[in-house]
Amino acid sequence: MRSATTAALTVALSVVAPAAEPSRAQDLAQGLTLSGKIISTHDRLPPAEVRGIIVERDFRIRIFGKNSIDEEWTATALSNANNHHLNLPPQTGHGGRTLGEEDATVVWRVAGPHSLQRISQGKQFAMVLNFDVDDKNRTCKLNAKFALEVGKKSVILRRADNGQLAEFTLDRVLSAACSVE
Repeated sequence: MRSATTAALTVALSVVAPAAEPSRAQDLAQGLTLSGKIISTHDRLPPAEVRGIIVERDFRIRIFGKNSIDEEWTATALSNANNHHLNLPPQTGHGGRTLGEEDATVVWRVAGPHSLQRISQGKQFAMVLNFDVDDKNRTCKLNAKFALEVGKKSVILRRADNGQLAEFTLDRVLSAACSVE
């Protein structure tokens, strides 16, 4: 089911780039570390409605060895539209993967000679991150976007305050940045 949904989202987004040769990935995969931040906004839908939730996602991604990827993520709900600070604990995650290997929720691909793509799947949506990396000049450009599964009108996420599943609007990216460490 997850693979079919990922394929449908990928086709709908038109983000699939021609597969680059694995040897090109090795140029990027020699101990490269990317860090950055994605700031987005979404609304929690009724019955417990909250508008303009701003979320900050910090990440650190290390690519090394035989295309191994180690990821650390922290997502923090910062405030809502009324500028009311949300005093909620950050959500953290950590994972190890291999470039090109699919698992239940995350796929990393080589999208070009100096480009990597990460597609992570949630309930009824996907987050697509496109990294353009110039490791020689130590620069990184990040294009982040969210996409709904075809036919869906909202996404299902865990509420940060109580962990219960709830319906939310799709995240809109306000800013995305990355750097090479």
